[in-house]
Amino acid sequence: MDFDFSEQPTVGTVILLDEQQYELVGVEPYRRRDGRKTELLVWATQCANCQSPFEVKTPLRTNGFSRRCAACRKPGKPVQGKRGRKVKVAMVEA
Repeated sequence: MDFDFSEQPTVGTVILLDEQQYELVGVEPYRRRDGRKTELLVWATQCANCQSPFEVKTPLRTNGFSRRCAACRKPGKPVQGKRGRKVKVAMVEA
């Protein structure tokens, strides 16, 4: 699931991945390794395992979002019950 925003979405935009909701809560400046200035989108969500709130930071173009908080993190392992099927994705503009 790739996300490629041609323009910066407005704060309040919501993305749904299955039942997990990501709300854009801010944008922060970022300096890339090559020295160029850019911005990161800051999304608020709840962990798919423990429902703890946490934030995810992404560039305008990303191939996915973290579904779990740092305490529940399991890189490469799909969220339980989602294996073998497509994730439903929806976006609601603010």
